[in-house]
Amino acid sequence: MKILNVCRTETVAPLSEAKATVKIMKTSISQKFSIAAVMFLILGAMGVQAANIFKANTATMSASTDWTTTYNGSTGIAPASGSVGEFTNSPVTAGNLAAMALGGNVSLTGLQFDGGANPMAGPLTIASGSTLTLTPASSTLILEAGSPNVTINCGMAEANNSSTWTVTSAGTTLTVPSPGFGTATWTFAGAGNFNLWPGNIDTGNGTGAVLINSTGTFNANDIGIGKTGSTTTTVPTATVPVAASASQGFCVSAASTVNLSTLELSSQNGGCSSLISAGNTVVSNSVVVGNSSSGTRACYFQVSGGTFTAATNTGTSLLIAKNNGANQNSIWSARRYRGQ
Repeated sequence: MKILNVCRTETVAPLSEAKATVKIMKTSISQKFSIAAVMFLILGAMGVQAANIFKANTATMSASTDWTTTYNGSTGIAPASGSVGEFTNSPVTAGNLAAMALGGNVSLTGLQFDGGANPMAGPLTIASGSTLTLTPASSTLILEAGSPNVTINCGMAEANNSSTWTVTSAGTTLTVPSPGFGTATWTFAGAGNFNLWPGNIDTGNGTGAVLINSTGTFNANDIGIGKTGSTTTTVPTATVPVAASASQGFCVSAASTVNLSTLELSSQNGGCSSLISAGNTVVSNSVVVGNSSSGTRACYFQVSGGTFTAATNTGTSLLIAKNNGANQNSIWSARRYRGQ
């Protein structure tokens, strides 16, 4: 095991391109088709967009009486995957918003919290109990401009479904202590704040990513990127560096402040990439870059803009090329490139 612990606090300002990368190891349609059949094919190719359902003036979210098919309507509808649950200015009262509970497990394709001309009557807090699942892939969670704060204390289970979360307005905060992220790509956008503490984001043994494109504050306990690819072997040099991906692994690409307790890259024996190109990222405890047991899988960590600070309370601020099994290649590559 090679441990890099130059001092208890390390700050990496924007680095040169050469030194910012560390290698740690038409189908024709027959005329016989009817017009109806042709229309079916077109709709199937385009896909069906999720429809919005609207929150009724109740303090639960799982029954058909909790949602309506139209804004401020009276026809009830049960929440289900394929629907986006929308919270708007009417008819939900501030009291019900403050005392909201799931009332049973709920599955939706997304959540939309209104601002603008129709803002919610007040901040929303969903109490703990039962599970909220956002599915399928490409689900969304949006706090519109001018939306009040939203706190989701119930368990969430996005599992392996990629999702984009957006807090549009600066000063607005989305709080989710148990985000339930899995092997997928998670994108955080907007000018607002994300408070996921003390939750973890672990992409597991798959090609997941955490992409922070927001300009507010982002807080979480741990981010663990299992891998971004099975094999990554290109060895960087001072004259021919390897640029980290801006769409894979762990990426900070906006003027945000990111606060983490721990950061683990390549935690599932796979090739991994990480790029910090803007903002200020601070990890208060350990940073592990490269934890692969295979010599054919490398981890690239690049700071091309913004700042990265590894501060520790445990004595090891930055651990590069952790010796996982008999893999000596990653350790050699890290030491060799660092010395150039």
